[in-house]
Amino acid sequence: MQSQNTIKNIVDEFIRKVRRAEITDSYQCAVQTWKILKLIVASCNEEDLFKETKYFGKMLINANPLEMSIGNMVRRLLFIINKESGQGSKENKNVEKEKKKSSKQETIKKLNKTKISKTKTNKFLHISPPLRTLRHSKSLSDFLLKTDKTKSASAFNLTLLNDKNKNNIKNEIQKSMIDVEEELKFTHDAISEQGIDLIHANEIILTFGYSKMALELFQEVYKTRKFEVVVAESSPNYSGHKMAVALSKLKIPTTLINDSAIFSIMSKVNSVIVGTRFVMANGGLITDIGFHNLAIAANVHSLPFIVLFGNYQLSPFFPYDQDTFNIMRSPDEIFEQSEMTNLSEKVHIINPQFDYVPPNLITLFINNENGQQPSYIYRIVQDQYSTQDFVEKD
Repeated sequence: MQSQNTIKNIVDEFIRKVRRAEITDSYQCAVQTWKILKLIVASCNEEDLFKETKYFGKMLINANPLEMSIGNMVRRLLFIINKESGQGSKENKNVEKEKKKSSKQETIKKLNKTKISKTKTNKFLHISPPLRTLRHSKSLSDFLLKTDKTKSASAFNLTLLNDKNKNNIKNEIQKSMIDVEEELKFTHDAISEQGIDLIHANEIILTFGYSKMALELFQEVYKTRKFEVVVAESSPNYSGHKMAVALSKLKIPTTLINDSAIFSIMSKVNSVIVGTRFVMANGGLITDIGFHNLAIAANVHSLPFIVLFGNYQLSPFFPYDQDTFNIMRSPDEIFEQSEMTNLSEKVHIINPQFDYVPPNLITLFINNENGQQPSYIYRIVQDQYSTQDFVEKD
């Protein structure tokens, strides 16, 4: 069993790596977060699970709030704890109990007044018990001894039952965590197996930038049928170059284009298959810059826009515009430092990292289980999270 200081050191080390961008892949962030959460659960008593998870969860989320896979895993564990033990619901119901307390006290006062008035009126109407009852009744001492024995035995049994239930609750939580761990482990394989229904022989598939999920899906499908892939380079990070090299090593025919050529080549494409950074609760996407243009081009040409994602990428939050979940990166990525000296002070260089794609531009989601319409994403959110567990808002 890990001590509190040991877990604190592990959490601090993970936070350091996230803040220094030593861990940038969402999948790795989710896996590492879940390993830390398993240590926390193993080291805590059942009574402290919810509180300790929220405490360390806030620390993990604050390392990089825009890396939503960390917060998603924390909230998923809170949902499991709440489901198995009800600790979260108890804490959140305390406020409601306090509100109802005052009204209950007023009701009790009214009842007491009623009892007092009834006692005064019935004071002289006491009826003694029948003779038969007195003959068969036992002594008061026997009755009290029997009651004390019953109470002590029931209290002992209740203590054993509570201890047993606490152990069972923690075991059930750990079993549920193992299930989620297995889900994480086989996420990419589960998505790749569904690719055979998405790509037909001799089709041309357009993708954007680098996506490990898309790469593994293309690799799996190419074993049984031949097709071509067009890769948009995804400037300014140019991750599409990495994708094109990886596809060529798999002997898959590949064409690399710049982002400005997406609309012109769209008429030659059969479908668009892409990965994403995160899927929001409304079915929209928070992903690399340039995806919105790609989705609009596919929509204009009436082409299927298919998005691959793992459940660890599903966020319970709702985006409102392009700036809700976004950051501005350095202008150096799109304009060299040496050329900036010749710029006027009135020239502003804007370099956002993420793009928001609304759900109406998305045709189909493919996750660990099967295909989902954007309108059904809310149901998956309800199965994984609770609105009580948005820990960063507490």
